[in-house]
Amino acid sequence: MQTYLLFAHWVVLGLIIPFVDWNIEPWIKGLILGELSAIPIMIMVYPKDKKSLIPMIIFSAILGIGVAIAGAKFIG
Repeated sequence: MQTYLLFAHWVVLGLIIPFVDWNIEPWIKGLILGELSAIPIMIMVYPKDKKSLIPMIIFSAILGIGVAIAGAKFIG
């Protein structure tokens, strides 16, 4: 279940992050949106698997930055 939830989460973020119009660097925008959007998933996962929070934080940052940079290059 967690895998499908995370996959859907990043598919939706891939559609949202490039179109958020903040006047900041794309990588900062991706970092902020990636981390903020991961908070609800972390809250749901925490009771069952406490060790997965650190990897989720790291990968949310990496994927958020990657999506924002790709969006800025190909869309913006």
